[in-house]
Amino acid sequence: MKKTNNIISYGILECKCVYVEPSATFDDLIYVRENFCLERLGGRLRLRPGHSYYYQMITLMGILKLDWIDICIMKNEDIFIERFIHDENVWYTIKEKLTNFFFKFFLPEIIKSE
Repeated sequence: MKKTNNIISYGILECKCVYVEPSATFDDLIYVRENFCLERLGGRLRLRPGHSYYYQMITLMGILKLDWIDICIMKNEDIFIERFIHDENVWYTIKEKLTNFFFKFFLPEIIKSE
């Protein structure tokens, strides 16, 4: 819960643990792992748009009707935290794709397997 100007907003913290060699840095992982969850843009780390964690954060906010969500990426002693603020336009786009997938692919497979 966050209170700003007497307005209360709700969010959650999502934590992910990255298992690596003790000496590996986030930059090492960005370079070595093709689809690592973080990227460096303008000298700053951020969650890679298009990564499955990114879509997970947007979907959690939309389904749970949250104003924000923090993602925490933990690696040995290092911690990266980024806050995402709910964006109705982004959620609408993802929600449309999820709905399409559910009704055109997932549900028919469930019905077919019975």
